[in-house]
Amino acid sequence: MRHQTKRGTKMSVKTEMKITAALADMENDILSREELAAKLNITVNTLWNYTTPELLANVRKLRSEMMQDQIPLIDKAILAKALEGDLTAAKLLYSRIEKENSVAEQEKLKKDLKTLEDIDHELQKIKEDIDALQT
Repeated sequence: MRHQTKRGTKMSVKTEMKITAALADMENDILSREELAAKLNITVNTLWNYTTPELLANVRKLRSEMMQDQIPLIDKAILAKALEGDLTAAKLLYSRIEKENSVAEQEKLKKDLKTLEDIDHELQKIKEDIDALQT
């Protein structure tokens, strides 16, 4: 299903894709609306009309995906700088490691919590069975 503009008309798929790609490209962040519209060969009103919450959500998702592809390269560069003796890079590297360890611990706690919830559910069933046997 095609998205609707702010004015309620159906979006052109080509224009929607062109605007989404342009807004996702961080190099365009420095451009004004007028400059971006001119670069895309559309009017400023069209740009405004197409920048709906749904389109902006797609832009954020696309940017996130683009950044995920770059993280391994960034990590390698930080490691190289840390190995050269750059203390700022070393601190950043250690903070990333601590964060990853913290996330792993939180995931383990969530798994353990689910196990406790399962145990609690089983105990509740046993109590119900006991109550049924006593009546």
